[in-house]
Amino acid sequence: MAWTMEGTVQPSLALCPTLMSAQEGSCHQEMGYQGGAWAALYLMKRHGTDIWMKYYEALGAASSWEQAFAETFNQSSDEFYAEFETSLRQPLSQQLANLP
Repeated sequence: MAWTMEGTVQPSLALCPTLMSAQEGSCHQEMGYQGGAWAALYLMKRHGTDIWMKYYEALGAASSWEQAFAETFNQSSDEFYAEFETSLRQPLSQQLANLP
């Protein structure tokens, strides 16, 4: 995970002013894949390792992934992106300590 952060996520953040801009453009694929692993672990640390089953169940009943996300994680995806981006800018040692 340290190698992923230092080798991919941090360089992608340097190219993209925010995670929201990472959804489009040249850094999208790397940030989406490598950053996604960090995002999943971040959410598991906050909500428990079984949170993904709850999210997938919510997806089946929701009208959109945004609705399922908000219902499962008690925040919008925009709120999550802002919070998660702040965590990505912490020192690596602190990021690693935040893993489940």
